[in-house]
Amino acid sequence: VPSWVLQRTDVYRLAASVRQYLLVLGSEAAQVPESPVSLCEYACLNVPLPDHHRRYLLHLHCYHQRLMYLLHLQEQWTSLGCVHCEALVARREDLLIVSSDGQQSAYVNPGGFVHEIITVRTTDRLYLLGAPTPEHSWFPGYAWTIATCSGCRRHVGWKFTAVRPNLRPKKFYGLTRTAVMPV
Repeated sequence: VPSWVLQRTDVYRLAASVRQYLLVLGSEAAQVPESPVSLCEYACLNVPLPDHHRRYLLHLHCYHQRLMYLLHLQEQWTSLGCVHCEALVARREDLLIVSSDGQQSAYVNPGGFVHEIITVRTTDRLYLLGAPTPEHSWFPGYAWTIATCSGCRRHVGWKFTAVRPNLRPKKFYGLTRTAVMPV
């Protein structure tokens, strides 16, 4: 068997590539499993994917196929875009972890609505509505401002700005997972 075939089918090499990708996305090295099976589960939860890709991944019965599909997706997308108008919202390298749950976490607002959000360091492609408020912030010490797509003006998330001088990062964005898609 040629070496390139072995490299493409060796689950430990595939897992190492997916793990490296997750580290580039900002995952903590200690949190990212090395075992191919555990890594598949972690990636399914932490890679920002549209629901149809996540469902497809979960329907695959073999972790080898899941790793191959994750690498295929990794090669395909470089940015996050608005699901309504496909305007560029953020770049993949701007993904940021601010929660122990990873880049993607679920939060409930005071009205009882659950928002799965993806956190990013920066974006200059959003339009902000209103003044920042620390009231009911999901991130203690941060004030939030509603952020809409600069293309279609639909709600895509929030800008979070530090109100305490010792907090890092000083600002970041929480994008609603249902409002953005890999492009």
